[in-house]
Amino acid sequence: MRLHRGNFLDFIFPKFCGCCLESRSSPLFCSECWLFCAPIDPEGRCIHCFREIEEPTLCIECKEDPLLPIPVAYVFERSDPAYFLCQKVQQFPEAMGSFLWLQWDQLGWPVPDLILPLSGLLQTAQVFGELIGRPVLPALNSLVRDIEMIEEGLCLLVIANTLNAKEMRDVVKELAETFPKKIYALAFLS
Repeated sequence: MRLHRGNFLDFIFPKFCGCCLESRSSPLFCSECWLFCAPIDPEGRCIHCFREIEEPTLCIECKEDPLLPIPVAYVFERSDPAYFLCQKVQQFPEAMGSFLWLQWDQLGWPVPDLILPLSGLLQTAQVFGELIGRPVLPALNSLVRDIEMIEEGLCLLVIANTLNAKEMRDVVKELAETFPKKIYALAFLS
């Protein structure tokens, strides 16, 4: 009976990819769309802004006048499946925290002393923090509050993809007043 019930449910509620609507056998996406959700290879990227470049150092813009005041890297290239997945970040904090860990590991960045989630990414940042054994400061949102809680150390900002360059500079400026060491940012979409 159980086998027939499963077939019946698949018939009534077919499993379709959340992005392209093709049939799927894995959770959320078909195998083709999952390929677009692989973390970006940091090889051949600027170590500050993450643009594609020939030499694996700084791009010309970052050598002369960097747009952002801190190194930023991204987990996913912009694609429909990656965008769809990022829209569901609240529903899949374990998966998204794991994607952050995969990209952070590929980047070879130092272990942060503190993780600061912005834009409603607290649960995802907590999963990531558990994976690397580091604390998460839940007091931050897109407006920096409770800044006195932050002391010296290496800080990793976790960003969805909603901050523009000006907002990022404002957040970093506020953090820099009480947080003099190094700050990195890891965002989901490039």
